[in-house]
Amino acid sequence: MSTPTLAAIRAGIAARIVAATGLDSGLVHEFERYAKTQEKLRQLYVGTGANARLHGYHVRRVTTQEIYVDVNRWRIVHEWRVRGYMAIDDEDASETLLDDEIEAIRDALRANPVIAGSGSETAECTFDEEEESGLQVIDSGPVMFAGVLAHQVVGRLRTRHFE
Repeated sequence: MSTPTLAAIRAGIAARIVAATGLDSGLVHEFERYAKTQEKLRQLYVGTGANARLHGYHVRRVTTQEIYVDVNRWRIVHEWRVRGYMAIDDEDASETLLDDEIEAIRDALRANPVIAGSGSETAECTFDEEEESGLQVIDSGPVMFAGVLAHQVVGRLRTRHFE
């Protein structure tokens, strides 16, 4: 077996968000998306039909820490930024909808911390008494995103695996 790749970990995080939120996989991006116009950026985060509102997520690796454990063995810790957006709609209390969604993601990660890999070769969310565990909410508030007044939530997730 081999250790999980960065791409596999990234895909695993996005898949967990899709499963926990019920969003279309096209609205949960494995990297931070950019576009030349606000309209094109907005299209990346707007669903169809009943879900035709700006609502989606992206995942971005922001740091990597490598720690020597013993002969030919390292612990690799990646820190990920998980950023979600939802167009503000006061009538449906959209702030609380996004909060509930974030809690569903946190619960899903706590219930199954393995993000990628199998057996002893896994990448998982960090869960122990001495480290921050699971998805941390580090910021939440209104923003203008792709020309839309939206709620933004910013989360921090640490994964670890051994090489």
